[in-house]
Amino acid sequence: MNKKVVEALPILPEKSNCYDPKTLPLKSTAGYLSPDNQTLGSLLGRVKQMQTLHTRLSEALPDQKELFQHCYVLRPDATSLLLIAENPHWVTRLRFLVPALHTALKKYSDLAELRAIYCKVQPPLYQNRFIVRKKYRRMEITSQSAALFEEAAAKIKDPKISRILKKLAAHSNRIE
Repeated sequence: MNKKVVEALPILPEKSNCYDPKTLPLKSTAGYLSPDNQTLGSLLGRVKQMQTLHTRLSEALPDQKELFQHCYVLRPDATSLLLIAENPHWVTRLRFLVPALHTALKKYSDLAELRAIYCKVQPPLYQNRFIVRKKYRRMEITSQSAALFEEAAAKIKDPKISRILKKLAAHSNRIE
């Protein structure tokens, strides 16, 4: 390193970049989680809002408890709700229930202006995207079926179909 550059660097105290708990003011976690706090308090308020919406959804249709275990509210607005489900099966069931949900949720004062409920699919994040496909077994044809294929191939006038039937008969494992 150049000597001029070294002289230009300020001399730092020995422990200047270390964390010293004695010099920092202590705050309780309640201060961070209070609704008045701009950072974590607002996030916690949003989580509570989404939890109450999810419980209201499950209370709106009490006979569909299994359905609401596979979906959640993603984006609550004043006029719309976005419901996310794990797969298309649950989204289809949700879409059939949207009119009933709409009327049941409008009874709550904070959802009185609700105009639309949207349903979308989002698979769980933990699913393996690299799914190994099964290898299919070779079709086993009995010797009796092979004989029937050969007989049909001899009677059919179309040469393409006849050739296909002969190939099927040739692939038989001659199982008795």
